[in-house]
Amino acid sequence: MSLLRIIYRTAFIVCAGFCISTPAAAVDIYIQNIIIGGQHMDFRLMSAKPYDTQKLSELPSEITLTFSQNVRAEKSYIRVYNMFGMQVNEMPVQADGDILSAPLPALEPGRYRVKWRAYCLCKANTDLRDSFIFTIL
Repeated sequence: MSLLRIIYRTAFIVCAGFCISTPAAAVDIYIQNIIIGGQHMDFRLMSAKPYDTQKLSELPSEITLTFSQNVRAEKSYIRVYNMFGMQVNEMPVQADGDILSAPLPALEPGRYRVKWRAYCLCKANTDLRDSFIFTIL
């Protein structure tokens, strides 16, 4: 029996000021989900390079997204569109742990929209999607 199960063998959950007794098995499942299997619950974008609304004087060579967990490249994408709505990148994304990146061709000055979708490399296969813009001066 794990130390975690011994500690929570007799468990009570406090909810809205009331103390509720729960079966030990239910607490075990709850605790294991939070500690072991609950990774998908906090899957989020941590940073983007370039970041949203950034104005760049130098041409970026790639778009880099960093997540809170490892990502799955084969299902994810990063698409970059120019101000006329034409996609300017064609290369597939690469994943290296929690970093998803896509190389960029030489871009002209202007405004670009990045649309991305990332899948967590976890049991739940959680996905996130969003978009942001950046400008090359």
